Amino acid sequence: LNEIEGIKCPKPEGAFYLFPDISEVSKSSFKFCEDLMEKKRVAIVPGAAFGPHGEGHVRIPLVKPIEVLEEAAKRIEDYVKTLKA
Repeated sequence: LNEIEGIKCPKPEGAFYLFPDISEVSKSSFKFCEDLMEKKRVAIVPGAAFGPHGEGHVRIPLVKPIEVLEEAAKRIEDYVKTLKA
């Protein structure tokens, strides 16, 4: 995810999810997640659902096979590119 321009994703430290910062590409984590689901069929959770400090982030659970996660990352990258177009 860190290879996607505008996304900053720290390495998880024992957690089974990622919590990347999307604030450079979207002002609303809810809108980002809704649009991503609608346009790219990737379901992730808005960071704002975890409180005000979560806004500007999304939560991506790492509970699917690696192939599914890699495809999701590609779709996220494709979606983010449309935001910058």
